[in-house]
Amino acid sequence: MKLNNIPLELDNRIFDIADIKTVITADENDVGKMGYFANSIHLFKNLEGQDGIKYGKLIYLSDLDYGGDKSDKCFVCSNQWAYRYFIPEDALKSEEPEKKYRPYSLEEFIGDMNLGLGPWIRMRPAGTNKECKFLYTGYQETAAGDYICLGCFQFDFMSLFRNYEIYINGEWQPFGIEEQV
Repeated sequence: MKLNNIPLELDNRIFDIADIKTVITADENDVGKMGYFANSIHLFKNLEGQDGIKYGKLIYLSDLDYGGDKSDKCFVCSNQWAYRYFIPEDALKSEEPEKKYRPYSLEEFIGDMNLGLGPWIRMRPAGTNKECKFLYTGYQETAAGDYICLGCFQFDFMSLFRNYEIYINGEWQPFGIEEQV
């Protein structure tokens, strides 16, 4: 669904002011890209539902004078209108940074067990849908490292992190703990 021809999912996107193309920074390499067009740079403050902004494909750069400014170029959108400013869609970034994980430590894993992970661990090999459940039966601390016991198997945390995903709070994630930024 679109609002004023702007996809709604872009309400959480941000961009750098340097990403806005002007008639001076127009680049032939941008022709064919999807993006946002406007005649005032101030319209880009809020992409969603803003009048005066059009979403479309940059079909060509025009050498015609535009708006009496005697500009060298203007951006022509797929709606056949000419605009002074263009932001390529690939310049937009999500405000939410990607989550990063690291392997559990023994203390963190035991803490998560006590906070509701429960005795049954739902896990699967990373990138597959082959889910299995293991009963958490304990842990072992050794000079070589810490291990957890799931069923009759022992796993070290680095192997679990590299090879498995765990189901926590309704979603699959790497078998580790989220790094706090």
